[in-house]
Amino acid sequence: MLSLLRKFRCRLSSRGASRGERVADFGGLAMKFKIFAVLLLLTFMADADIKTLSYPVEDFSKDKAVPVQRVIDGDTVEILYKGTPTKVRLIGVDTPETVHPTKPVQVFGKEASAFTRNLLMGESVYLRFNKDGTDKDRTDKDRTDKYGRLLAYLYRAPDGLFVNLEIVRQGYGYAYTQFPFNHMELFQHYGRQAQEAKKGLWETKPLNEKENGAF
Repeated sequence: MLSLLRKFRCRLSSRGASRGERVADFGGLAMKFKIFAVLLLLTFMADADIKTLSYPVEDFSKDKAVPVQRVIDGDTVEILYKGTPTKVRLIGVDTPETVHPTKPVQVFGKEASAFTRNLLMGESVYLRFNKDGTDKDRTDKDRTDKYGRLLAYLYRAPDGLFVNLEIVRQGYGYAYTQFPFNHMELFQHYGRQAQEAKKGLWETKPLNEKENGAF
């Protein structure tokens, strides 16, 4: 950077510019370099922030994958859990409704359901639950919502695809942040990326539009 400034100063001298002109031009160039340095620093800080939001890597070597029996809608599936058909509500994601008892089918609901179906039908999954410091003392009953659905993170077997996050990342659902959960910042990050890229439901939906409630 210093060598460029010296060359610029010499070039001005060789052209016979007045001292006042040289000072003004040199000051303008210095300001441009300052702006460039600030932008470079902000870019570095943004990259560093993204690196801290690394994709979760889980060890499933001691886990037994359970089969997916059916996909109910974009954020709810049924698995064979402990030998019993069990509905699972995916944590951290909300997709447009297709089977809500009091709401009509929402825009992009069928597409969201089809996306989850393509990810999971005929597949098996590993389960993880929200950790709050007392998770080891919690029972499956403690992990269910008011509709009796098990609240869980699903990872597809055997590739370990994080299904909950993939739905948000590809723009087929929203990061559902009404209640705190593990990986919330990661979901919000990929949700913003999907919005900016106009993926999935964001292709036609305004960026400031929010869904009311979740099922």
